[in-house]
Amino acid sequence: KGEFGEVLLAKAKSSEDEEETVVLVKSLQTRDEQMQLDFRRECDMFAKISHANVARLLGICKEVEPHYMIMEYTDM
Repeated sequence: KGEFGEVLLAKAKSSEDEEETVVLVKSLQTRDEQMQLDFRRECDMFAKISHANVARLLGICKEVEPHYMIMEYTDM
């Protein structure tokens, strides 16, 4: 369990080559306005970062609740 909700390990298929990759899916499972703002800020921060030692943000799902952040999985 993470700060905002559950953190799940999942498999996702690339739309380009149909290859499966392991990802982390972080969910926002609260209606608390401050937590929602913090979640959006975290999404924005990861969207701007490009560094070899930081997991990449692969996608955000905001159309329905709960909202999800999909991150690159690293087994470091």
